[in-house]
Amino acid sequence: QTGNGFGQVTTWSAVVFKVINTKQFSPCSPTIGVRTPTVFSPDLTLLAAQCRKKLVIKEVKTNRILRTIVRDDNSRPVSFSSDNTVLLLPDSEILDLRTATRSRFKQFDDGVLNHDGSLVAAFPSYRADGVQIFDTRTGKRRFWLVGHPGIIKSLAFSFRRTNVLLRKCRQNSSRVGHTKQDSSILA
Repeated sequence: QTGNGFGQVTTWSAVVFKVINTKQFSPCSPTIGVRTPTVFSPDLTLLAAQCRKKLVIKEVKTNRILRTIVRDDNSRPVSFSSDNTVLLLPDSEILDLRTATRSRFKQFDDGVLNHDGSLVAAFPSYRADGVQIFDTRTGKRRFWLVGHPGIIKSLAFSFRRTNVLLRKCRQNSSRVGHTKQDSSILA
């Protein structure tokens, strides 16, 4: 399955590489065809859509609303942890979807979550050296991965949940580094 940023989910045949079916969701209104900025969870079971002055989080299969959060309509997109339990709001907030607990942190403004949402790799400012990894429960910095040569435009935790992937802007070179707790970094 694939999902686009406007609420459409397409199911593909892995045998013949053709579309099996396509579903269009209207997360903000019953009107079909209204394009709404939408972010899907990694397994496409949840979606988060910015609906005017609120963020709506829904189950894709049932179309049931799980949470509604008041947010500015010009807010940047959110991101889900891989296990769908934590949502990173790029306004310095973490939302635990299991408990509906919101936590605000000054230490990071935007980044990516690890598998279970317990860590966030924060995008550095333009002049910062390296990436900072924070604990999302306490807000404390766990690692500061320094030495990456260049501006960092994208980050990702590896599937094994221990590595962080760093990609440089305008270059395809990469480096590997290690943290004190045996987390490898590809940069």
